[in-house]
Amino acid sequence: YSFSQTTVTVADGSVEGPIPVYTYYGYSYGEVIYLQNEINSSGDIDQVLLEWDGSETESRSWKIFMGHTSKGSYTSTTDWVSSSGLTQVFNGTVSLAGIGSSYFVTITLDTNFSYNNSDNLIIAIQDNTGAYTAGTSRFKSQAASDGNYRSIVKYTDSGVVRTTSPPT
Repeated sequence: YSFSQTTVTVADGSVEGPIPVYTYYGYSYGEVIYLQNEINSSGDIDQVLLEWDGSETESRSWKIFMGHTSKGSYTSTTDWVSSSGLTQVFNGTVSLAGIGSSYFVTITLDTNFSYNNSDNLIIAIQDNTGAYTAGTSRFKSQAASDGNYRSIVKYTDSGVVRTTSPPT
């Protein structure tokens, strides 16, 4: 995440999976919690960089939300943070390139998010593309090393996943 010319790396990209969204499905919604001690810097977030495995070329239609939370992990498959408590910071197209190797996709936000460095940060992405490509395409994320799950995702081909009360 980029803080006014400072980049803060909060994940190691060691695991490929359906987080923050799953491009094998037409629609998905995912939330990820980043702990304050991983970020450890206040300021305006103006970009998000996500590590893409580089296996496919496609364009995705996304909305990105951010917010502060005291939640440190998800306790069940229904333990969502409603987007009504989050701020929409991006609505547009994200282009992913199939270059055959991992790289960081840079998404410049429509609206900066002011992170306070006392709460945890939640980033939620709603994928409204309505189409999919190969099932092998994945973003890379950090493995849960402490046994706590800090991400949750719902994916489907049946229509937009609502963000105010996502399903199980």
